[in-house]
Amino acid sequence: MADRNPDRIPLEEVATDQRPSVRAFREAGEASYEDAASVEALRVSSAELSAAGALPPDDIAAVEDVDLGDFSVRVYDPRGGNSSGSTGPSPVILYAHGGGWVIGSVDTHDSVARRLCSGTGLPVVSVNYRLAPEHPFPVPYTDCADALAWVRDAASDRHWDPDRVVVSGDSAGGGIAAGLASVPAAQVAGTTVVAQVLLYPSVDLAHETEAYQRVTAGFQLTAASVRWFADRLFSRPADPSDADDPRASPLAWLRGQEEAGTAVAQPPAFVLALGLDPLGTEAVDYAAALTRCGTAVELHYLPHHAHGLVNAAGKVPTGEQVLGLTTAFITRTLDMPSGM
Repeated sequence: MADRNPDRIPLEEVATDQRPSVRAFREAGEASYEDAASVEALRVSSAELSAAGALPPDDIAAVEDVDLGDFSVRVYDPRGGNSSGSTGPSPVILYAHGGGWVIGSVDTHDSVARRLCSGTGLPVVSVNYRLAPEHPFPVPYTDCADALAWVRDAASDRHWDPDRVVVSGDSAGGGIAAGLASVPAAQVAGTTVVAQVLLYPSVDLAHETEAYQRVTAGFQLTAASVRWFADRLFSRPADPSDADDPRASPLAWLRGQEEAGTAVAQPPAFVLALGLDPLGTEAVDYAAALTRCGTAVELHYLPHHAHGLVNAAGKVPTGEQVLGLTTAFITRTLDMPSGM
């Protein structure tokens, strides 16, 4: 039966492989993130949902949780932690998980990090950054920058190359990765970002696009959800200028650089944008802004998919296909054999 709610994008417009989960969400009453009884309850339910939709975990030779004091990282190393047989220091992938800065962890994104590792043959450092509202802006961003600094400091012992870092992330984590790649205030001395992988990223918390008016019901992440997450990130009422910080809104920052005539090419970028996502238009806009400043960009726009694709890759085949495109981009950009 056709959906007669005028606020919903019709179910028939949802991609076939994601349609069952969207249908189930609607039939269950459409309880979204902001409808949870508490932040803690939301973290529990979201972790359960991620586990249910995740890919089976790829086997990795060595997986290690490292305590960095205020937060931790999980290191996936396909070499088993033994670099003696390698020909030189390895590039490293830094991964920032999604979850609106409020939910998510290295556990909810474990299968994604494993696939990045197995698909490229590179070590992956997944950041278990501290979450809002307990740790509001800019803590999630500074924790990820501090994790990159740890990669630099640990590089010699772990046989890593801090001048060949790929920053990556989905949703909120994609925005964090974009800042680490491009925004001077977020960059880490002694490291060089050589590629950025941005999966349906949040790149402009200072402005809303037309997608906010279009995606308002019928999906777990709607415009209201993004606003709810942002309120907790900034612990509002807060300084309104927080959303204008280049780390929170790298798209607005890049546009400002364009207007001032100071925009320069950024590290090559892989950008995934989704048409049924309130963040979809800004992802496309960010890819376009990167190209205008001379950056090599591989943009994938999927008009009939909704937010959260890679976390649901165990149930939505397109999510696994996207991860394959991502690892191919990384190996190609680094001029490595696929699956090295």
